[in-house]
Amino acid sequence: MPADTLVAPAGGRVQALLLGLLFVALHASALDWGVPSFTGWAPDELLPGDVVHGLEAGFAGSWYERYPPLHYYLLALVDLPILWAWGVPARNPLPEGVHTQMFLAGRLVSLLMGAGTAALVSLCGTRLYGRAAGALAALLFMGMPTLAFHTRLATLDVPYVFWWALSLLFGLRALEQPRWRDLLGFALAAALAVTTKDQAYALYVLAWPAWLWLLRSPASGV
Repeated sequence: MPADTLVAPAGGRVQALLLGLLFVALHASALDWGVPSFTGWAPDELLPGDVVHGLEAGFAGSWYERYPPLHYYLLALVDLPILWAWGVPARNPLPEGVHTQMFLAGRLVSLLMGAGTAALVSLCGTRLYGRAAGALAALLFMGMPTLAFHTRLATLDVPYVFWWALSLLFGLRALEQPRWRDLLGFALAAALAVTTKDQAYALYVLAWPAWLWLLRSPASGV
């Protein structure tokens, strides 16, 4: 892959930022659907009570959930200021008002990570094929029906895709010019994707050999 095909044109970052803002404008509505609820409306939505259970146990010992812990950690960082503002200890059961605010905070995290993914998709497309292709890729991404559903929920589907898109950007940067920061960024972002939702490993099983082959090929400049 020639190195000059992986150079982002000027303005690519501004375009990515604008597309991220467009994502928020399109998907910020109805974040409060089905709230208040102590049980949630989606089978895999992470509930505030689950996060508080982890805080109670220090995310150790008897604490466990069906999915890896990374997003629980992230939601805990978001939820702690809410608990402090209300003067409520990290203990179940939570008052309804606190529970609702934590619920909405978890969904807001999904919204922002979705916007970040749209920006990353734009950057990747721009780096490969130019700004028009990057914009089209981001627009197609933000128009996906399943995305419109999961962006309004505190599920793991939007967060792990964000980490995957970040690893993709680092991978493209490493193909352009192999540097330790991009190689480590790729590995770290891939690890964050898998530790958010373990099924994300399937995105890398075949990608790793292909990426390493491209990285070692003479055309990549290695």
